[in-house]
Amino acid sequence: SGGQAEEIQLQCEKLQFEQKELREEIEHLKEMLRLKEKEDEMQEQYRQYLEWMEEARVIELTSKNLEDEVRDLHISTNRDTVTTANIKKFTQLFQEFANKALLQFSTAGPRNLLG
Repeated sequence: SGGQAEEIQLQCEKLQFEQKELREEIEHLKEMLRLKEKEDEMQEQYRQYLEWMEEARVIELTSKNLEDEVRDLHISTNRDTVTTANIKKFTQLFQEFANKALLQFSTAGPRNLLG
């Protein structure tokens, strides 16, 4: 029954060939899965990167707003300082004027004022 042994031999080789093809297919699928996982990981990293960029933008805007507020405060403080200085100068001038008037009044006497 050499024909039967040959038949079995052919079946065996066919199965080995199919087994080899299946192993290659499994390896290919494993590689595809690995690439998909890598892609998912990179998408997750990119999503995190976008979140961080948004947070950084918000922080930058907040710090810019704070800088503007501080600058406005400086401008306002400087304006108040100038106003205060002007009030002090005006008060000083008024006091000098009042003192001169009092001095003139006290030295002139009532009769000179009446004419």
